Amino acid sequence: MKDTEKILNELKEEKKKRVLIAIMAMIPSKVTRKVDTYEYESLGKMIMNDDVPLNEVRQLFTDKVYSQWFKNRYLNDISWSKPSFNIKPYGSSKR
Repeated sequence: MKDTEKILNELKEEKKKRVLIAIMAMIPSKVTRKVDTYEYESLGKMIMNDDVPLNEVRQLFTDKVYSQWFKNRYLNDISWSKPSFNIKPYGSSKR
């Protein structure tokens, strides 16, 4: 029973990580980066192992081709419909 609970908890954590990466992919970045095709697999593994800072993940996902490849490879179980909320960068609201 404890093994089953441990596996379920690991699956929940994996799902949370995937959702966080998906959200980061939707937030625009001022800095852009082009990802070379030979980097795709190694970067994907590093992102999924939390070896890449989230601000760099945002930059990587400005490359639309890489972003689509990553979504298809690692996040295919997440719905990619537009969110019903508007994400704005910090400090962009008018006072």
